[in-house]
Amino acid sequence: MKQKAYLLITLMLFVLPFLLIAMSCDTALPKKYSKFGFSFEYPRQYSIEEIGMQDIKPNNTSGMINVWSESKEEELFSVMWLSGIPASNISSSILQEQLAKTLESVGSAEGGSIKKEQILETTTAGHKVYGQCYFHKTPEGDNVYGILGMFYCDNSSRLFQLNLCTSINKTNQAIINSLQNYLDTFTCH
Repeated sequence: MKQKAYLLITLMLFVLPFLLIAMSCDTALPKKYSKFGFSFEYPRQYSIEEIGMQDIKPNNTSGMINVWSESKEEELFSVMWLSGIPASNISSSILQEQLAKTLESVGSAEGGSIKKEQILETTTAGHKVYGQCYFHKTPEGDNVYGILGMFYCDNSSRLFQLNLCTSINKTNQAIINSLQNYLDTFTCH
């Protein structure tokens, strides 16, 4: 009887910690979204929503993916894409111009005010990403901190627009770092 008790205690002391570590590692590992010819990793506890743009459902031609946390941080990461745009119609100045126009249209469509902040240039999958941090004060008085980015994949003739926003007051660098975490795992061809 004592041997069974010692065996049970030994198992609990040595096996249980390994099981707990293995279980906690599983929740810390990111999930991978991979559809419509592109992929990226996102936090396991986040939810995914797929939305059609030109069609009812998203497809290889166009769509939008929202990735969000239902925690207090209320972070939202969105990817929109549009295929079939010839590379001759895209340049860095056109992307930067479109970025500015998109931010302005969000401010006028939703009301409130948009303050453009730090500009970002980075890369993902070998493509230059142009971005701009922003602060949006909604008509209801809510604060939204975020970054809007765009890049063109000449391999797939696809334009991507990325948006990461949160209701938590974060520095521009913290928001850029959050976006970069997605970009570091992004593949588009």
